[in-house]
Amino acid sequence: PRSWALRSEASWRVFCEAFVSPEWGSVGVDVTELLLALTFHGRQLGPPSDEALEESLQLLKSPEAGVSEEELEAYPDVGVSEALFLKLPLWPAGDDGAPEAMPKCEQPE
Repeated sequence: PRSWALRSEASWRVFCEAFVSPEWGSVGVDVTELLLALTFHGRQLGPPSDEALEESLQLLKSPEAGVSEEELEAYPDVGVSEALFLKLPLWPAGDDGAPEAMPKCEQPE
C-alpha cells in the first residue's frame, strides 16, 4: 500500500529489526517470514497451530502431494506449488473449504 512507502527510513529499520533475533539464530530479515506476518496481520489470521503443521507435513509426505523423497530430505525447504499449498490444512476451513479469514475475492474458483 501507498502508506507503507511513505514511512521514514528509521521506521522501516525498527520494523525489520523486530524480525531479527540473534539469540535464536535469526541475524537478518527473512522475506518470506515478513510477507507471511503482513498477510496474517492483514487477514486477522494467526500462525498455523502445531497440529495443523503436523497434518500439513503428513500431506507433503503422502503420494497425493507428488513430492519426491529427495525433495523431502530438504524439509522444510520443500518447493510447494500453489495448488498443493491450497490443499494444506493450515487454518480452519469454512463451509466452502476456503480458510475462514480468506476474502471471497481471493478464494479459489
